[in-house]
Amino acid sequence: MRSVLPDLRKRSMADPSRREERPLPISWMKTRTARWSVLAVAAAALVATAFALDDSAAELAAKPIRSGQMRTTLVALRFFGDGAPLVLLTLLAFAVAPTKRVSAILALTAALLSGLLVDRAKTISARKRPIETLPAPAADSWRVPEHNGRNSSFPSGHAATAFGFARGMSLAFPAVAPVAYFAAVGTAVSRMHELRHYLSDCTVGALVGWTLATLIFRLRRRFSARPDSSNDDAEPPDVLPMPRSA
Repeated sequence: MRSVLPDLRKRSMADPSRREERPLPISWMKTRTARWSVLAVAAAALVATAFALDDSAAELAAKPIRSGQMRTTLVALRFFGDGAPLVLLTLLAFAVAPTKRVSAILALTAALLSGLLVDRAKTISARKRPIETLPAPAADSWRVPEHNGRNSSFPSGHAATAFGFARGMSLAFPAVAPVAYFAAVGTAVSRMHELRHYLSDCTVGALVGWTLATLIFRLRRRFSARPDSSNDDAEPPDVLPMPRSA
């Protein structure tokens, strides 16, 4: 029996399911809280800067683009914020990486939920689009009490959908992150060039999509990292005592 007891100790120490769950250290929790606080402050500063630059960005977007190739590229990138092309890209991800179908579906889900959330927010906000406001300043786009929120400019649904999909695909397939974010930024720029949104509209929409996709993938990672509770009641393996040699 003496030769068996050390083996049992080694197995219990090697098996992570047999270890007692220890609470996370307070320092780690403080670090995580500080990280999210920094992100929140950075997001608030980014939104404030976007509102401050609304007029300048709108004037720049209203200028015609002489390059026909650039105009065609912006028109093409606009569809990255629509649902149908994103479904096709998700099916393409199925074919290229069958083992990551769940991640691709989560990226599409984040994009669609972001667009739905922004559409609901549009019913609350009441902001005219730049094409309806210019050449008046952007501040006048809010002074429309008769506007009931339909087709509101704030926030941008295309930007939210595009950045939700780009963030999800970047987490699922890190190699495609540069292309995905380039397409998302192009979607926002195209909506500004069409005078359908201000810079602040696209910035807030992008933050909504990015944040929602991040939360969805974090929740998935947390649930997938939980130990399987179905094996908690499993009986330990039988151990036969080894007879000591004479």
